[in-house]
Amino acid sequence: MNTTDTFLSKAESSLRNCKSWFGSNDPLFSLFQTVILLAFSVPANFNIARFIHKVVLFIGYGIGLIWAATRSINGWNSDFRSLLTWYGLFLVINGSQLINMLIQRFLNQIPRHLLDLYTSTFQPLGVTPRDFLDLTKFGTILNLYSNETYAVEGSTKLGEKISILLSGKLRVTFSKTFLYEIEPNRFIDPFEFKFLKYPKANVYQVTISADEPCKLLTWSTSSFVEFLDSRERLKCVVDACIGKDIIHKLYGS
Repeated sequence: MNTTDTFLSKAESSLRNCKSWFGSNDPLFSLFQTVILLAFSVPANFNIARFIHKVVLFIGYGIGLIWAATRSINGWNSDFRSLLTWYGLFLVINGSQLINMLIQRFLNQIPRHLLDLYTSTFQPLGVTPRDFLDLTKFGTILNLYSNETYAVEGSTKLGEKISILLSGKLRVTFSKTFLYEIEPNRFIDPFEFKFLKYPKANVYQVTISADEPCKLLTWSTSSFVEFLDSRERLKCVVDACIGKDIIHKLYGS
């Protein structure tokens, strides 16, 4: 057999393989491609967008795996073995991520009284429910009645506590002169926390009292600092929140 005959034989074989290719005319293949397209078309501007994206991807690759499996029944060739391997791998990866997201959602349940703090302050900065629960689990809930004081200027010692207001409203005064109010989901004593770096600052310079019944989440400062030193990323988030609250108190924005 000469070279020309060999070439023609290979061409005829390739042509037969092309004719056996089902291509995009196959309904199952078209459905697979459509579902994958929908997965990457999910808007990212709402809370469960990532979850929906993973669910649709999982369904899409499941359809792709079924399509590749049904087309390989009549004869396992290298093309379909490759497709089965890749679609199976993508299915496992997305399934694992989906299971992890479900675990994060249902096993790391955030208590109702902390949910607003998480969704408004920590979640937008990328803090996971697990990290948030680790941060809050060694804090304690403190309730203040109306006109009850959290700190007294010139008397309450610095360095013992740091707190976030969960509900209610606090007022801050200096020599009985009103300075500003503290709203929910803000650190109560960010200035005092930063003043710990200065040896001469050993007592609160303002009085902080409740305008109405308040609920606070408070930590021992030493435990708070020790925990954040072990979580570098979470420490950056908390420092950003404290800096934001200081700016808000200084400029009222």
